[in-house]
Amino acid sequence: MTFGMMDYWGLSWGMPLFWLWGIVWLVAFIWVLVDSVGRKDMKDNQKVAWILIALLSGLLGALIYYAASGRGKKKR
Repeated sequence: MTFGMMDYWGLSWGMPLFWLWGIVWLVAFIWVLVDSVGRKDMKDNQKVAWILIALLSGLLGALIYYAASGRGKKKR
């Protein structure tokens, strides 16, 4: 009986977390896509490379893009 409850709770928590992770990945990818295409200071091959990195690595690629792009730094 306990095993059946574990399956129920695992399924009930697993699907919303799966969907949430997918939505976060999609938002991060769209952010990198829009930001990189709109930048004038990057060459086309750099834009394509960042889009592929974000597509293949998801949230980690978006975080690396954010750190490498210098968007979070204050201008002096």
